[in-house]
Amino acid sequence: MNMPYNIAAANSAGYNYSSSKMDSQGFVRTISANQRWFEQRMIDDCVASVAQELRMSGAVKTPAGVPPADLDKSESHWQPFEHADPSREANGLKTKMGLKVTTFIAACQREGRDWRKVIDEHSAADKYAAEKEVALTPAPPAAAAAPGAPAPAADGAARELLDQLIDMIEEDREA
Repeated sequence: MNMPYNIAAANSAGYNYSSSKMDSQGFVRTISANQRWFEQRMIDDCVASVAQELRMSGAVKTPAGVPPADLDKSESHWQPFEHADPSREANGLKTKMGLKVTTFIAACQREGRDWRKVIDEHSAADKYAAEKEVALTPAPPAAAAAPGAPAPAADGAARELLDQLIDMIEEDREA
C-alpha cells in the first residue's frame, strides 16, 4: 500500500509532529509520481487518440503552421497537498519567483490551478474593483517624516485621534 500506518489507521496519536510529517513525505511523493505516470500513460494517450480520431473523421482541422502533435497535449491540475506553514511556503515562492527559479505558470500548476484562469480571475476582480472604486492592493507605506517635521495629513477620525495623542504628550511634557 506504501502508506504510513498513521494515515492508513487515521490515527496519529502515537506520533509527534516531525515523525508524522516525515512519514507522510514519502507517501505524498508516491502519490505525485503516480499522478505523473497516470498523466503520461493514460490521459495523454487518450487525448492523443481522440484528437487523431477527430482529425481522421474531418471533425477537426489542423490549423496551418501548427504541428498535429501540439493539439494532442493536455494539462492536468491535481489537487495540491497543503503545506504545514502556508506563510512560509508563500515567502519561499516569492523568493523563488524573485530569483527566477520558478515561474508564475509553475506556481499555479503546483497549486493545481490553470494559470490562464488565475489571470482571468485577477483581471475580472481588478475591473470590478475599479468600477466600485476599491483598491485591491494596499497603498505603499508612507515615507517616515524627518524628526521635527510635521506629521503627514490623516483623514477624519484618524487625524482627530492623532491630534489628541499629540495634545496628551505635550501636556505630559509640560507637567
